[in-house]
Amino acid sequence: MNLAKKNLKLKVDNRIFIKIIKPNEVTKSYVQWLKDYEVTKYTDQNKYSHSLASTKSYVSQKFNSENDRPILTETIADGFSHIISQ
Repeated sequence: MNLAKKNLKLKVDNRIFIKIIKPNEVTKSYVQWLKDYEVTKYTDQNKYSHSLASTKSYVSQKFNSENDRPILTETIADGFSHIISQ
């Protein structure tokens, strides 16, 4: 994926935007959110054990791939992010 696409940011409104998550943006709170059963109960993610290292590795693989779709996040102005597409 080229650099312009990696920096793509779509504004939904004044508080919310959608962007491609970068490996350095994966945090402990992001992983905790990913471990929340209520968040992942309808996805395959609830079958995996997530750690900071494994999540950064997965995001890095998707971010740097020419063939895989990037992981999109919805981010609210206060800084909270979550995955909306894999």
